[in-house]
Amino acid sequence: MLRLLLVDDEPYIVDGLFELFTGLTHLELDVIRAYSPIQAIEWMEQTRIDIVLTDIRMPIMNGIELQKRINRQWPRCKVIFLTGYDDFAYIQEALRGGVIDYVLKTEYDEAIVQSVEQAIQALASEIRSEQVVVEAREQMFHALPALQKEYMLAFLEGDMPANRLDSGWMKELKIALSPEEACLLVVGRVDRWEDGASYSDMGLLMYAVQNVAMEYFGACRFQSVLADRKTFVWFIQARETDSSESSKWAGFVLGTLESVQTTCKELLKLPISLAAGSSVSAFDELPATYARLNKILNLGLGQGNEMLLTDQWYAVNGLPAGGNHTPRESGPNHDQLRKKIIELEKCLESRQQEEFTRRFEQLKSIVLAEPYHYMLMLECYYSVMSMLLSHVGRTGADLVAAIDLDKLTRFDSHGSAMEAFRYLTFTSDLLFERRKEEWDERTSWVAEQINRYIAAHLDQDLSLTRLAEQVYLNPTYLSRLYKQTMGVGLSDYIAEAKLDKAMALLRDPKYKIHEIGTAIGFASAPYFTTFFKRMAQMTPQEYRDANM
Repeated sequence: MLRLLLVDDEPYIVDGLFELFTGLTHLELDVIRAYSPIQAIEWMEQTRIDIVLTDIRMPIMNGIELQKRINRQWPRCKVIFLTGYDDFAYIQEALRGGVIDYVLKTEYDEAIVQSVEQAIQALASEIRSEQVVVEAREQMFHALPALQKEYMLAFLEGDMPANRLDSGWMKELKIALSPEEACLLVVGRVDRWEDGASYSDMGLLMYAVQNVAMEYFGACRFQSVLADRKTFVWFIQARETDSSESSKWAGFVLGTLESVQTTCKELLKLPISLAAGSSVSAFDELPATYARLNKILNLGLGQGNEMLLTDQWYAVNGLPAGGNHTPRESGPNHDQLRKKIIELEKCLESRQQEEFTRRFEQLKSIVLAEPYHYMLMLECYYSVMSMLLSHVGRTGADLVAAIDLDKLTRFDSHGSAMEAFRYLTFTSDLLFERRKEEWDERTSWVAEQINRYIAAHLDQDLSLTRLAEQVYLNPTYLSRLYKQTMGVGLSDYIAEAKLDKAMALLRDPKYKIHEIGTAIGFASAPYFTTFFKRMAQMTPQEYRDANM
């Protein structure tokens, strides 16, 4: 979903345009209002802006100056000017600065809408014209990414302290980071591959995703590390560090991640999920941040696809802390067994029940196969049991009560090895069932909070960006999550809520029609009438007459 910012120092113009664009069902736009250039800049520092429709003559800062600020903050943003006949000197300068269009204030709504539609088409065209796949093929066969991965993952996973990071080594490996400067960390994954994708296709697309990100973060120091076939890590540093502006810079990064996610979906046909730090961290804090972001990505929301989350949401909602489970050391030559159990826990944490079952059946076939290796089988049982028990203990007392802990923790309480492993399967099934319930509860809570906020603020700003602030989620991701959960889009839900309240107030004769329009957020009575007639197929007065 694209974000449109309306800017004018005349409130009635901004409100009129807001009602115009929110009433257009064929345009999927999150519309935001700013009643001054200063307020517009505040919005730009909070979230990504795709299109700006602004007056050219305003006090404090004119449209040309605002445009320059926009270009610095969001260089891909399309700017459209509202002008008068005597503003053509400004327009010439604006066109040289990259303004996509201008509209005379004397023109009708159709001209304004057409200009915004052209901006939408221009943004879509830019996405299609990216040559990221071609560039990815050229980089795929270089060995450097593997060396970068080994070096940086050793640091993130705690095998190398931050004070051992060598800037000389990093330069040798062409790692575009400075260990002395703060960094913002992003952990991402490919949610699913297209049916029939080959191993080489997957590798190519993973490199293409990194190229998309590098294109968007070209003004930053950016380093990508491929953790495995589906997971990647991005390190992002500002080229000119200014601690007093670090929160604004972090806002720029988080907003840009929306564009990266959208481009991967539209150009590469590849859904990706991202978990990002909400602020920069010192390098010695990055391993803890890495563990936290992995946990956030595994916990997730909604259907677990195309997520865009931050550790701010994690902290506010009090999700359980802790990194990945580390199996105990079990002796030499058993590395393969330990890795398989680590993969099992990853499946459990990310709710991949079918994959968990498939891997566990493979593991059973190894340890229960002839010739019978009793000690290997015992190690496998107790390693999996320990991993499951740690999750049972963190889940709740009712789940503990549903499991016979004596049977779970004592291999010799079962009649056979096959029966013992079947009880592990029973325990894991209960855990998956509970994890799904918790997932659904978190997702339902988000939708419930949004619905309550809408009901209490029908006369105020209900833009997607404003709603997302209430639950500490990314606006685009909130829109997708809400529709997955409620089965209806946010804009449709808001429209129905406004209609329901308007109908209730119209049945009460003490309210005048223009007062009812104001009560549900319409500053202009004609726009309220247009909205009501579109939704109810009759005017407000006709509805009142029929229900009095």
